[in-house]
Amino acid sequence: MYATGATICNGHLALYVIPPLIAGVLMLRTGPVTAGRDLGGGLLILASMLKPNMAAPFFWIVALSLGRVRPALIVGGGYVLLTMAAARFQPAGVIAQPNRWLHFGADSSYYSPALPGVAPQEEQHLPTPVSINPLADRVSVVGGQHGPARA
Repeated sequence: MYATGATICNGHLALYVIPPLIAGVLMLRTGPVTAGRDLGGGLLILASMLKPNMAAPFFWIVALSLGRVRPALIVGGGYVLLTMAAARFQPAGVIAQPNRWLHFGADSSYYSPALPGVAPQEEQHLPTPVSINPLADRVSVVGGQHGPARA
């Protein structure tokens, strides 16, 4: 019981994500195949995509083991639509947002120390995501420059 209380108290979403996730998979795997069951199961799994790192493996169950496409399209299409709707509230648009994520990730890894108490990576000449990927300075997800900010 302590684990449940600690999970809720710390604000983790696992207890709110797992029930609709399991219910959605069970709804899709058992019973007759109807459009209503596909829609209901797909929407339950879509609701559990609130925590994608937990729900993504179950999405693969839906996409690969059911033998039908409709539930995967409901979940995948709904996730794309919700992501695009949420991106409208960001300062950058839907196209520029992935570039901002890449720049932030590259800048953060470039200027952070390799280990606590160790000099930054640029002084140690350790590989960074920018130096590991030879195309990182030329190519990003949607074009444009990628890599740490240059003065």
